[in-house]
Amino acid sequence: MSHHEFTLVLDHTPTGDELDSLYEAGLDDSTPEFGPRTTPVLHVHRDADSLASAVLGAVKQTEAAGFAVVGVQMQGGRAC
Repeated sequence: MSHHEFTLVLDHTPTGDELDSLYEAGLDDSTPEFGPRTTPVLHVHRDADSLASAVLGAVKQTEAAGFAVVGVQMQGGRAC
């Protein structure tokens, strides 16, 4: 298993209850970042067999918490 780091771009800024929903959906390995002049994102640090499975799993969990993922960024700002 390898360690993967990436950022999910969210469709909206989470409320306090939605932050709890993200954690409960399994995203306890992520750090949210948002603010009045910041695009809302989740920085994910995940152990998985592949980058693809790490990203797909995190996207599914994010969607289960009521968000749409509108982008994925890799370290160094690369988008995929």
